[in-house]
Amino acid sequence: MGTRSIAAVAALTIFAFPAFAQQDTAAQNLARQVMQTEIVADHADHTRWQYRSHYQKPGEDALFYVIETDSGAIKKKIRTDGRPLTPAELATEDRKITDFVSSPSEQEKQRKSGREDDKRAEEMLRMMPDAFYWSVKSDSPEATTLAFVPNPNFTPPSMESRVFAAMSGEIVLDKAQHRLKLMHGTLTNDVTFGWGLFGRIEKYMLTR
Repeated sequence: MGTRSIAAVAALTIFAFPAFAQQDTAAQNLARQVMQTEIVADHADHTRWQYRSHYQKPGEDALFYVIETDSGAIKKKIRTDGRPLTPAELATEDRKITDFVSSPSEQEKQRKSGREDDKRAEEMLRMMPDAFYWSVKSDSPEATTLAFVPNPNFTPPSMESRVFAAMSGEIVLDKAQHRLKLMHGTLTNDVTFGWGLFGRIEKYMLTR
């Protein structure tokens, strides 16, 4: 999985961990190895994808069809609030696509935003081995499952990385490919920025 896929959202189980969790150095080293493998693989991955993206927030629920191209990702809304778009709404979406493909400046703006997102995602992956206490939850010939809980000794170097202090979950490693097969976790507490003046992330569940 490349770092691009880190934005995929789905339902998760909430994990409960004892407060006295300690670092398993072997598990931490394994997590560090797989994160580095993912970063290297992502740098070499130039695959283009077609997929559906489900976007939800209070007051908005939309399903998009996305096609990645060398010029940028073309996105078309196909459902809103659980219903298909009307012909008029679809025509509006088509005009947005036409405007995008005929605008080099908009394409470059999107590519720049994507590069910045990829950089932030890579930085977060690099931090994860030190941001959590790691332990082996299960092990089989095919896969190893590592559980993680916040490391109280980790000092977040950026605003985005503050979410690590409130996140617990697990990752599944594919032994044959030495790759990350699945990562899922949950924010167990709300996270505020600047005492809530600059932003707030409410408890949520994330799967990759």
